[in-house]
Amino acid sequence: MKSKGSLDLIREINTSIILDLLKERALLSKYEISKISGLSAPTVSNIINDLISIRFVREVGMGESFGGRPPLLLELNLEGGFIIGVDIGSDNIKAIVVDILGNIICKYEIEVMPTDKEFIVFDKIITAVSEVMRISNTVAIPTNYKH
Repeated sequence: MKSKGSLDLIREINTSIILDLLKERALLSKYEISKISGLSAPTVSNIINDLISIRFVREVGMGESFGGRPPLLLELNLEGGFIIGVDIGSDNIKAIVVDILGNIICKYEIEVMPTDKEFIVFDKIITAVSEVMRISNTVAIPTNYKH
């Protein structure tokens, strides 16, 4: 009997495989992803549809036809998700925003003094995160932005 946890884990692994392929090879069709990964076509299709719905993957046009219908090409959507990271050091707090490939979009740094109390450090963390979010909203990321 299969448990829900093991099925979820398999789906996460398969999703990771697909994202890694798109990261490494850029433009791929569902068929190519299935062929390279060894995953079934329905599995690839379901995962790709989910990734498109959450904007991690986008359709970018038709590929070259080799006798049949031209394949729909897919790529990672670098604007589909961002991550905020915070490094709390002894002399400063750094906050960064990165895209889904880990490319730094923007960063902000604020000094920490040895005499700063906990609530002051906490306030500086909030300031760093707020500022890096504000800055990242003003950064123009071109739609053809590539790693």
